[in-house]
Formats: sequence, structure tokens, C-alpha cells
Amino acid sequence: MAPSAGFWKGFKRTLLVLIVLCLIGSILFFVLLPGAKGLLFGGCTLILVVNLALMLIFVRTNDQKRPGTRSRDREPKRFDFHRDR
Repeated sequence: MAPSAGFWKGFKRTLLVLIVLCLIGSILFFVLLPGAKGLLFGGCTLILVVNLALMLIFVRTNDQKRPGTRSRDREPKRFDFHRDR
């Protein structure tokens, strides 16, 4: 069973919220924590932001590449047994 269009819309919104929160957290880690600890936590959080952004890019690209694959737009296809003969 394929995920619905509402799921993907909510998933994209959740990814955007996570990107913004992690970006703010990364900046706060760099600024507030002294020395190597701030650099480590800020860098790791920034890597998480990059991974979330790539995930969002791939989800959006896949959605734009196949606009007809949304579950509400798709009609069930019947297999034609006579076509293969």
C-alpha cells in the first residue's frame, strides 16, 4: 500500500521544520559552547541539516518527476492477459 499524498505533504513540512530547528541549534552550539565541544556539536548538527536537506530534495524531485503516481490521481490498471500472446 503506497503512502497517501497527505502523508508526503506532512513529511515535507516535517523535514522543513527539522531543517530550521537543527540549523538554529547548530548556530547556537557554535556560539554558546566554548572550544572543541561547540565545534563538535555544531558540526554534527550541521551534517544532520545537510542530510535532511538532501532527503527533502530527493522527495521533491521524485514528486515532480512522477506527478501521476499520487494515489488519488492513479487509476487501478487491469492486467490484459490477451496482450501477451
